[in-house]
Amino acid sequence: MLGTINAVEGGGGGGGGATGATGTTGGGEAGSSVTVVAENIAFDTSSISLAADVETTITLDNRDAGIQHNIAIYTDSSLSEELFNGELVTGPTTVDYTIPPLPAGEYYFVCIVHRT
Repeated sequence: MLGTINAVEGGGGGGGGATGATGTTGGGEAGSSVTVVAENIAFDTSSISLAADVETTITLDNRDAGIQHNIAIYTDSSLSEELFNGELVTGPTTVDYTIPPLPAGEYYFVCIVHRT
């Protein structure tokens, strides 16, 4: 369960199956949210976009009954420098993660339990 996050100047541009709070694809402005679904030991998207330099909410919708998932964010694909690590939650449940502002760039998100 590995994907990329693109933090872009001027707002998010969407991506994959992640949905914003209004039902549109992707993230965006300050205070906006993005939903990522974990089901069948997989995320529903491999790429999401967030606005750079603003706090964002990522909602994890864990639909796997009895299985733990989370979202952790890393600087690169080596997963050696962690920027955020959300609490593990056992499905089915949802959790909101408050993501600190990320400078413009590309990042990687994973479930620390299921890194592949």
